Amino acid sequence: TGNIIAPSSPANTANGVINVEGEYRPVVAIGGYQKFCLAVSRMSAFSMYPMIVVVFVTKCKATMTFLSKTPVSVYVGLIAEGHEFHAYAGRYIAWDVWIHT
Repeated sequence: TGNIIAPSSPANTANGVINVEGEYRPVVAIGGYQKFCLAVSRMSAFSMYPMIVVVFVTKCKATMTFLSKTPVSVYVGLIAEGHEFHAYAGRYIAWDVWIHT
């Protein structure tokens, strides 16, 4: 059917879980709209991970100073603009949380 349901157990589908290799997972999507919403929420959640790392690392001054003296600084030109990158990441996370919710 293309839906994310528990075909062997309508009770599990009604409860909003599927059984995958003996483990219950809270994923049920019936219809195109629910599958679309599930895909958007998954993509927004995974796209947030790098930005959470950026927010943390850009405020670690000792780490930033260390990285600025290594070859990594050639590839990460944003080290010099740490606060601007931190602010951008914060705005990205804010929008991403809004989309995810």
